[in-house]
Amino acid sequence: MVRLVLHTLSGATLELVGLDPYTSLPDLKDLIAERIGLPPSCLQLVADAVELDDEAWLADVCPKNGDDVSLTLVISSDGLCSDLEHGARSTKLRALACLANLHTQCAESAVCHNEHILDCIVSCLVMLDTELRRAAVRALSAVATTGKECVVVAAASKLLGHNHAGIRGTAVELLGSLGKSTCPQGCTVVPAAIVDMVSSRLDDPSGSVREAA
Repeated sequence: MVRLVLHTLSGATLELVGLDPYTSLPDLKDLIAERIGLPPSCLQLVADAVELDDEAWLADVCPKNGDDVSLTLVISSDGLCSDLEHGARSTKLRALACLANLHTQCAESAVCHNEHILDCIVSCLVMLDTELRRAAVRALSAVATTGKECVVVAAASKLLGHNHAGIRGTAVELLGSLGKSTCPQGCTVVPAAIVDMVSSRLDDPSGSVREAA
């Protein structure tokens, strides 16, 4: 059995143990994807500065002396961008669900350093599909925790004046999920700027938007 040590460009290390040497690269990427919370399309494995193609096997890079296998793991959210821009509805929902459940430093770093991913998620906020919009809200709420809160707030604020009531309501929902902190007494505190933006829709022509605000 093989012990695999993966090194990311950000300096993080990930270990997988007990691997069959005849694990294919696609299967290996699936295992890594489960650990870091990004789909296989976002992963590249590099050995000696050469990217391994999906026809390779883990055995191809195993040292003959039986030492651990050491590879570089390159993580990119470009695959998610492509899914959000060009994928079918189910593909978009899967990508948004993935972004809403970022749970490792590796995954957060990949998203945090890709400005285009925010544009792709925001583009889903203006779709007429309610489920896609709500999935985008969950994704943006998660991405905001990687240091992008101001950008997300700015994107939501632009949608408050949209001519479609459902999209205005989605913007209110998104703003309501952001910027919350807890005071020492245990109550929830929301920044005044967000309160002002949400309050501006209290006299919205749409009853559903007023209710959301």
